[in-house]
Amino acid sequence: MHCLSIESQHTKLPRWLTLLIILIALRLVLNGVAWIASQTSDLGEGVFDSQAPQHFPMAWVRWDANYYLQIATHGYDFQDPKLAFFPLYALGIRYLSLGNPDVFVWVGLLISNGCFLAACLLLYKQVKTDYNERIGWWSAVAMACYPTAFYFNALYPEALFILLSIAVYWFACRSQYGWSAVCVALASITRPVGLLLLIIPLVELLAKRPKHLVLHLFGILTIGSLGVGLYALYLWGVHGSPIAFAQAQSEWGGSWVIPGTGFITSMQVTLGLAGEPADWFMRVVSLHDWVSSLLFLILTVVAYRWVRHSLFLYMFAGMLLLLVLHGPFSFGLWSMPRYVVALYPGFILLGIFLAYWPRLRWVILTGSVGLLVFFTAWFATGRWVA
Repeated sequence: MHCLSIESQHTKLPRWLTLLIILIALRLVLNGVAWIASQTSDLGEGVFDSQAPQHFPMAWVRWDANYYLQIATHGYDFQDPKLAFFPLYALGIRYLSLGNPDVFVWVGLLISNGCFLAACLLLYKQVKTDYNERIGWWSAVAMACYPTAFYFNALYPEALFILLSIAVYWFACRSQYGWSAVCVALASITRPVGLLLLIIPLVELLAKRPKHLVLHLFGILTIGSLGVGLYALYLWGVHGSPIAFAQAQSEWGGSWVIPGTGFITSMQVTLGLAGEPADWFMRVVSLHDWVSSLLFLILTVVAYRWVRHSLFLYMFAGMLLLLVLHGPFSFGLWSMPRYVVALYPGFILLGIFLAYWPRLRWVILTGSVGLLVFFTAWFATGRWVA
């Protein structure tokens, strides 16, 4: 475990390269876990994804990943429920594969893993600049070791989105607002919440108040909204409505609620007061949703003091949006353990904690990696995680 310590003076490798090696090793371990789990599972119990076979690399194509693979293969149909899944990740798979479906899965996994490694290094470099090398190091480690970080390996857009999100932060901190806005535009056609990233360059710009402030603000807003704007025009022309994606999302059973309602209903399911009391699996899932949501809610409060105002406001807006969305049926915080990993300022706060609380560091990391390995195996065998 000493290899993670940035205090060690015995390595001649640059810190970023040492970090990269550790991150690659962890990704390889998770791929090994997914392969072993997919080969040995008897599919005897639990909730399973019946759409994907049990072999590697299809072990990473579970649940929503099937829809991204379908979009890459066939595109969207008229009034398609898949319109709720934004296109950039699937388009990347299609075009980098040169349209060859036989390699779609491998290219998708290459995109996910490559983007995540780049995101970790970019986070490390920027946090090192804002704070110090120790916090930068542990922020990247915290993100890589988080229990649901296996989604950054899977055929999901999470890794692409987190890379674009951190790039928004990177460019905004260097007053390169145009590039920051371009990253917002790309993120907004990767996941619907991407438009919230406009908060970061706008707040950073207002803090520095350069000449021609109004023109700069207009430029950021125009470029940043270009991605989702073009997608809306496509939907209007082909599917008859610029908000067809929102209409498609409503078909998945979600609803808008007063913040806090999701916490109440998820706890009711956990305690057996709602849903199916005899279904212990969904009670555990609801508890997992509840704990993950509470952790990031606490981190959002703490962020007010410990991170840049732009990052705090982005995290606050993102958390608020998640809390006013209610999952299907009585599962109020449905998929929150996956959604919250996009709020990367939380990992900066966890990095600060790991950097300056060494007595608890290894206890937390051991528990987190243990859960990460368990959830990876669970996901790889088609069982629901988030």
